[in-house]
Amino acid sequence: MLGLTGVLIALIVLTIVLAGVFLVRPSFTAGVTGKILAFVGLCVLPALCIGTGMSSHMERSQQTSYCISCHSMESHGKSLYVLDTSYIPAQHFQNHFVPPDQACYTCHTDYTMYGPLKDKLKGLRYVYMEYVSTPPKVIHLDGTYSNLQCLHCHEGSRNFEENLARMPPLAALKSDQISCISSGCHDTIHNVAQVDQLKMWTEGAAATSVASAAASAAAEPAATGAPSKTPAGSPAGDAAAARGKAIFASNGCSGCHGEAGSGGSGPALTHTSSQYPPAQLTAVLKAPTAAMKAGGMVPLTLNAADMKALVSYVDGLGGASAPAAAATPSAAGDAAAAQGKAIFASNGCSGCHGEAGGGGSAPALTHTSSQYPPTQLTAVLKAPTAPMKAGGMVPLTLNAADMKALVSYVDSLGGASAPAAATPAAPAKPAKKKGALGWLFSP
Repeated sequence: MLGLTGVLIALIVLTIVLAGVFLVRPSFTAGVTGKILAFVGLCVLPALCIGTGMSSHMERSQQTSYCISCHSMESHGKSLYVLDTSYIPAQHFQNHFVPPDQACYTCHTDYTMYGPLKDKLKGLRYVYMEYVSTPPKVIHLDGTYSNLQCLHCHEGSRNFEENLARMPPLAALKSDQISCISSGCHDTIHNVAQVDQLKMWTEGAAATSVASAAASAAAEPAATGAPSKTPAGSPAGDAAAARGKAIFASNGCSGCHGEAGSGGSGPALTHTSSQYPPAQLTAVLKAPTAAMKAGGMVPLTLNAADMKALVSYVDGLGGASAPAAAATPSAAGDAAAAQGKAIFASNGCSGCHGEAGGGGSAPALTHTSSQYPPTQLTAVLKAPTAPMKAGGMVPLTLNAADMKALVSYVDSLGGASAPAAATPAAPAKPAKKKGALGWLFSP
């Protein structure tokens, strides 16, 4: 099928041919037929060339390669390859949540030439700066980013709908009263000033020095076929774990199974080591069962070294598969804190209360331990009060171990916990800011 570029070339050639005929034989335009051809060749065809050329340019400008071909946008292009799951454009680009060849256009369809007349006029200013003046060193978004650019893909999707109860009201998102890229939600965007200091992803592998070191240090399995284990805590073990974690992130596993495999729209992976030995886990990652496919699982096509690193990482999420010596109190405490932090993140708590409970659209949780003993905190997490529900709080259905880990983590955010025997304090009045846990801990 002939594309717009081909049509444009054909029109230009035809216009030149007709113009040449009229130039060589001007008498040809004396008759009616000649006048009509002259009108077509000198008026209609040039107009068609201009219109087709603009359409061709608009089509080409939707390509990611076109957007980052400008020197001022090179850093934005680099940011699409940042090996960090908190970078929203990078996650969408690397996991093909948006078409990679139209990544910029998909998320910025309301900008300059794609937007209304006012935006098109603003775009002319950037064209002027690019060719005549000096573009700014840092390109800032002109105005505020509209949530509709996120919702036109996410609204109605399964994962989005299942997590609505943990988000601000949908009406507030649609009206831009609360921004999707506000602090505590998805506030890590391009951050072009930092990209040169960050690790980058390349298609098929995590292009990091850690990954390279792990590849060179990885030992081949024994002749018996039994998987080899690298001692945890050793430099090689740390490198292997980092490599496996990077592969876990770059293949979009955390999108369903949560950060550190703590669970999300897909099941938690923290007990995988006790259910699947490494050989069986490798097999199902390469060829998922029918039930896994129905849940959205796709076969992973990784080379042997990458698959081994990923299996080792997932296998380590639930601890050693074989019985191990009892952990020291400090190690157990660290493990519990890490588990609680992961549960805090996977249940959307950080979306309202900020990272580490520092506060966001809902109050900070740093004084919880002085107000709520663990028993009372557990009770209201399982059965929120009416004011809590009105603020967006939903009951948390966690098993006993996960609930204990979450309570311990939230309790630790404010230092020493309240005495267990203390008389429960009267419920505080709801604060104006609402969030999943906001009505619990407002001062």
